[in-house]
Order: sequence, then C-alpha cells, then structure tokens
Amino acid sequence: MAAISVAVAGMQQPAPLSASGFEAIATFLRRHAGIELNQDKHSLVQSRLRKHVVAGGFSSYDRYVEHTLKVQGSALITLIDALTTNKTAFFREADHFRFLESDWLPDACERPGLSRPLRIWSAGCSAGHEPYTLSMVLNEAASRTPGLRFEILATDLCTTVLRTAAAGIYSQVDVAPVPDDLRRKYLLRGRDAEDTRVAMGPELRAAVTFKRFNLVSDPYAFEAPFDLIMCRNVMIYFSNATREAVISRMHDVMAPGAHLIVGHSESFSGIRTPLRYVAPTIYQRPLENPS
Repeated sequence: MAAISVAVAGMQQPAPLSASGFEAIATFLRRHAGIELNQDKHSLVQSRLRKHVVAGGFSSYDRYVEHTLKVQGSALITLIDALTTNKTAFFREADHFRFLESDWLPDACERPGLSRPLRIWSAGCSAGHEPYTLSMVLNEAASRTPGLRFEILATDLCTTVLRTAAAGIYSQVDVAPVPDDLRRKYLLRGRDAEDTRVAMGPELRAAVTFKRFNLVSDPYAFEAPFDLIMCRNVMIYFSNATREAVISRMHDVMAPGAHLIVGHSESFSGIRTPLRYVAPTIYQRPLENPS
C-alpha cells in the first residue's frame, strides 16, 4: 500500500522512502558507481535526500526517485552528490606521505629514462585536501631535486566537492594539520583581518587539474601512464568484483614500477590483483622483465 503524505504544522510532508524506492536507488548506485548500499542505510539515504525532495515539491521520496532516475542529467548528478561520502583532511593518514618522501620519490627519480614529469592520480580527491597535500610534498621535493617536475590529476564523482577543491579556499580548522613551515610557505591569508579563510598558493594550484570521473563506468583513456595512484577510502564502498575490475583498470594505466596506495580501512584480501604487495595499503605494478 502506498504511503500517504502527512500534514504537519500546516505543511504537507513528503511520504517516506519505501523499500522499493530505496532498492531503486541502491541498484542505480551499484550499477553506475559501484557503491553498495545496505538496507541499514535507509534512514541515512532519506535524510540526505530530504532537502531535494522538499525543494522539488515532490509528494513523496519515491516520486523524487522515479523522476530523477527518469530525467537523469543534472538531477542525477545532484542525487549522486547527495549520497556520496566525502570525508577528507590535509595530511590524512600521514604515514603515506612519509612513504612518498622516503621510498617512492627516490625510487621514481632514479628510474632510468624518466625525463618526463612524474604523473600522480588522486582518485577520489573529495574537496581537494589530498591533491593539495601531494602538491606540498612534491613542491618541497622539487626544491631539493633539480629538474624534478610533476603533474597531479585529481578526480571525484561528486561535483559539489570538486567545486570546493577547484576554489582552493579552506577554513583555519581545515588547514590545522598542515605543518607550520608549509603553511607559511604555501598558504595565503586574506587581506581582511576578519577573513579567517586560507587559500592554496599558486605553486600548489598550478600542479593540480580537477576533473569529474567515475571509476566504474568512465573510460580510462589517459594520455600517459601514472607513476602513483592514491585511491584512499573509496573502494571500501565497492563489492569485491567491482574492486577487482577497478584495480585491473588502474594497473593498465600505471607505469611499470608505479605504486597504488589505498586507505588504512581497505584491504585486497580475497580478491585477485596483478599488483605486488609492498606494505599494508601499498601496492606496486611490477617492473617489466627485460626481453
């Protein structure tokens, strides 16, 4: 039986999301973005969609879901943005950046014939904290290593966080994890003393390109291979089959010897991967055997 809208305080409230409406969303996210939604996320999904249902004047959540999945376009992007999780921070999981400085960078810089810029992909970059952290680390390395050049591609499925990332402006709370010396060197304060926002400096921004990208359905048609891919706390939402497919596609766009770093809550246990285990959360595409 269809749920009936309830009038509260003189306002017509949309009928709640039904089990079939939730399953329609879960099926779409699974097929389109590889994201698995369990039934225990029913209330969370409804709460995240509420403002869009109300703003659109829909009589029920199911009507909103039916309309959105039918018309697609920008409405579908809004739905995806509302349901994706975008927790991030500067220097999050800091041991990864220590690994880049102590192991990955020396190895990459000494690789024979590397005359091009190092290419890094921040896959699932959220609001930009990770790629800008990478840019700080690599700018510091470049100041000590003559000739070191690098490019960072930062992608995410969510357009809302990409707008924040491209703007490169954050609060004082956001930048608190950035070491003082790097903050003084690379971050910019506003001229207005009352403006507490902080902007990423031109050296950081110049190295980063932001782009919307779907790890599951978009073609991996990149111009050149990557020397490093950071895809942290993204595949935790995927099924094992989707993880295998994404890792295989990433392997194919990694240069021989390149590394893939995933989040501390993620594991490749139980799935097949062509990558070599280096350390917890760190994997490598093997160097090609000489012919």
